[in-house]
Amino acid sequence: ALININNNIISIVSTDIKRLSIVELKNSNNQEFSIIIPKKSLIEIERLFSKDIEIFFDNVNLIIKSNEYFLFTKLISGNFPNFKKIISKNNSYKIKLPKKKILEEINLITAISNEIELILSSKKIIFEARSDDTSEAKSQFEFQTNLNNTIKIGINSRYLLDFLHLIDVDEFDLELNGENSPFILKSKNFKTLITPIIV
Repeated sequence: ALININNNIISIVSTDIKRLSIVELKNSNNQEFSIIIPKKSLIEIERLFSKDIEIFFDNVNLIIKSNEYFLFTKLISGNFPNFKKIISKNNSYKIKLPKKKILEEINLITAISNEIELILSSKKIIFEARSDDTSEAKSQFEFQTNLNNTIKIGINSRYLLDFLHLIDVDEFDLELNGENSPFILKSKNFKTLITPIIV
């Protein structure tokens, strides 16, 4: 994971090639730096530290300390993908979606397959799944998207569910440029870029 501090913003970025997630936090410190830390260390940081911390690092090591805990970890050398270029700010479509209803519909069809097709029309949202043995599942609900055309997106439902389980709001944003382009899920200061799949 990348920790990037720039222009009073702390960006915490992680990727597994198929998706890229970013959390942005305001920061009063005007220092600028970027470090890459192992995933296991990031999990430990989340578990141990919930208040103000101090960070000490060089090209090889990272130390994080608070009043209660002290963590030492090796840093990862190399270059992290340029997440600012990957995340587009000028998407053609921006749709606000209901979290609870989307969760319900996904849970109805993922018994068939984790690979689903999301179909967005002007007044309806449809989910479809097909298994290798030709079994099919479909669920839908009425919803005003204000789209002028129908958009179909192939999604690994696990990525969508991971995002939805991490947010604590009733609605989230879906942004994309087209059916075959990566799409963005956004909620407050958290966003995930996901690569579509062929279903």
